[in-house]
Amino acid sequence: MSHTGGRSMADTDDDGFITLPPGIFDTSTFKTPPKPERPRVEREEIVFVPATPGVPVPPPAPPSPPAPAQVSYDTRREPLDAEEAAILAAQAPVTAEVPIIPAAVPAPVLWRLVLPDGAEAIVRTVALIGRNPAPSDAYPGAELIAVDDTTHSVSKTHAVFEVDEQGLWVHDLNSTNGVWVVHGEDVTEAVPGRKVEVGEGSSVELGDFVLTVARR
Repeated sequence: MSHTGGRSMADTDDDGFITLPPGIFDTSTFKTPPKPERPRVEREEIVFVPATPGVPVPPPAPPSPPAPAQVSYDTRREPLDAEEAAILAAQAPVTAEVPIIPAAVPAPVLWRLVLPDGAEAIVRTVALIGRNPAPSDAYPGAELIAVDDTTHSVSKTHAVFEVDEQGLWVHDLNSTNGVWVVHGEDVTEAVPGRKVEVGEGSSVELGDFVLTVARR
């Protein structure tokens, strides 16, 4: 141990104990101050689920919704008087009733047969036409349209007119002088067993008897 003219860094006192230089504390007698206690934070408990190779781990169950708050009502309140009831009624929102308007139903299309003398016959669904038409089992409920034909070119039950979603049609019922549909320069013969469409403004020839067709 070297000397610098004074005492060494660790000199002995009179009792033989080594005294420490100034600034160095005895660790056997010195105690560090205790650390301040920190507040404990509650953490969510972690649950470990054993996993099987090849089997997906199910997702955790969602948290349960909070229970609805219990609302208590005071049933000891006295009934409202007329003034209080009027005030509450005035403050209540007013809801206007909207009238329900039914959807408009389109009127059915009616076809008119305009005869040479200006008389008109309406075809709603099925109509048998001739000099003296008779009911037919093939067309139950058909309307009967009798025409005045002085030339007798029209058979007693000459033809039948039918209405469907597509329009108006005419059938020849094995008449003597046939049925033709004329529309402008187009002339189509309605042979028995074949129906022919009759457009608006067309003419229908029953033998020598000619009528025109219009929609109503």
